[in-house]
Amino acid sequence: MLPERETPLEPGKKGGFFINRNFALLWGGQGVSVIGDYIFQTMLVLWTTTVIAKGQSWAPLVVSGVLLAGSVPTFLLGPVAGVFADRWEKRLIMMSMDILRAVLIILLILVTGVVPLPFLAGGRLPILWQLGALYGIIFLTSICDQFFHPANMALIGHIVEEPDQARASGLNEMTGNLAIVVGPALGALLFFSVGIQWALLFDALSFAISFLAIRAMRVPRFAQQGRLVLQHSFLHEFLEGLRFYVSNRVLVTILVTGVIVLLGAGAFNALNIFFVTQNLHASASVYGVHADQCHGHATTVARHTPEVYRARHSRALTCDECCLHAFRCASWLSG
Repeated sequence: MLPERETPLEPGKKGGFFINRNFALLWGGQGVSVIGDYIFQTMLVLWTTTVIAKGQSWAPLVVSGVLLAGSVPTFLLGPVAGVFADRWEKRLIMMSMDILRAVLIILLILVTGVVPLPFLAGGRLPILWQLGALYGIIFLTSICDQFFHPANMALIGHIVEEPDQARASGLNEMTGNLAIVVGPALGALLFFSVGIQWALLFDALSFAISFLAIRAMRVPRFAQQGRLVLQHSFLHEFLEGLRFYVSNRVLVTILVTGVIVLLGAGAFNALNIFFVTQNLHASASVYGVHADQCHGHATTVARHTPEVYRARHSRALTCDECCLHAFRCASWLSG
């Protein structure tokens, strides 16, 4: 089954550094959202180690739980979500996931104790409840990510013509690399200067900006697309994607190598904050700068994106999402 394409450009909208209006909106919104993601990840590590589990011997286990809560949905739902993203309207999926993620982050603000909770001693949740709520929200947010990212990749294929798709991929990679540099440092700065509540609010705002940018796009709807896709069963498309993936030695090699390398990197990232504070005897406020360097391994995986991007053009979107899932599995393992 060949992927169906929408008419990507309106007359007079082609050209320029950002390719076209639709991609410029998508790229800008996702740029803010990705930076917000790295801010969020950094704040979670700082919050759990300097507030929730401060001075506790089990603090490393708490940080590992944060990484695990975000990783499990990637393995359980990643390939499945890709199939659904192939069937449903991409723009609607992305806007829905942005709304859900913003709401979840706002709910997490209540866990910080900024608003006294009734019927609880001191107006705050006990530590175990705080951790349970934290892990649950991270888990649900990660589920939203599994649907958002495949839809985002598929939508780019619809709004950007094939000759410009390599440039679009490069712009997205540039944004990701910028977020790796800016996000952790900004997250630590926000955490120690304005507090966890305002830092979380900034992350929720980044999802709102992404929602507005996607909503402003002028992507034509194709009412018949879903009906055509539904000619094949869910299981058929899922197995087709898996067969394509395991038959491509390049993709399998990238996945295996990435998992081996990033398993070690994931352990390192879980202990990084403790290395900074206990071994280097530095303030936790410098963790963000140190994390910038440790997240640099993500760029190595990202550099393989163009090869995978070109390899997918002759396949269905479900195959495309399996390729994307390989990178996301490796990235989540690294924290």
